[in-house]
Amino acid sequence: MTTTIGLTEKELRKLTVIKQLAEGSLTQTAAAESLGISDRQVRRLLTTFRNEGSRGFASKLRGKPSNHQLREELKEKAVQVVKDKYPDFGPTFAAEKLLERENLKITVSTLRRAMIDYGVWDNKKHKQPVHRTRRPRKPCYGDMEQFDGSLHDWFEGRYQDNRPLSQPHLATPSS
Repeated sequence: MTTTIGLTEKELRKLTVIKQLAEGSLTQTAAAESLGISDRQVRRLLTTFRNEGSRGFASKLRGKPSNHQLREELKEKAVQVVKDKYPDFGPTFAAEKLLERENLKITVSTLRRAMIDYGVWDNKKHKQPVHRTRRPRKPCYGDMEQFDGSLHDWFEGRYQDNRPLSQPHLATPSS
């Protein structure tokens, strides 16, 4: 019966060195130097190879959940509390309130990931601000300047024909 075992490059390197050691073409000291480990660890690896074969070099934790991850029940409970009591809270504030009021200690990143997974929090990226369109350039230099060309009565009737009403017209001689 042949089974396929997935090994990393580091595990494959250990396996080849230990195979050479088992065949007698390499000493324990040379194997230890080659792998960068102690003689005792080399003896332990040789025993593992003799008992389990190449399967013994695969990590025993592969495919198993991490020991540090939060229980799924606790994540579900935290998300349910957030959904019921704090539906408009973000993950950071919700994590603070869960610790303060519900006595549920959960990190912000874990709560954020759980809220995204359960559809409570939208993992939206911040949109780039849309650049306003600039006005088209005018063909002549002075086109954008406005020197009292307005038709509006800005000065409440104090000026007429670009001259103040209180001053006499300069073109008529006074006699």
